[in-house]
Amino acid sequence: NIEAGDASIEADPADTAEDLDEYGERFDLNDVMEKRLNSVKDALKKIDDGTYGTCKIDGVPHEIEEERLIANPAATTCIAHIEE
Repeated sequence: NIEAGDASIEADPADTAEDLDEYGERFDLNDVMEKRLNSVKDALKKIDDGTYGTCKIDGVPHEIEEERLIANPAATTCIAHIEE
């Protein structure tokens, strides 16, 4: 309740619920974008240290396919290891 002199204003429950839904959607989007930004930062670091485009799954470093890097420049695995 917001007090304005002698008058009291009630928040509309539908507006409050809608505001909470919008906040949740923005929060989820922010989380996705933050993870993407971190992936890009990691890729840039790999470029600097010379390990960009290398998949290290199975303990044997090998190149990530060019078409995979074109589709997702922040990819950390080759096509065979996408699920890992």
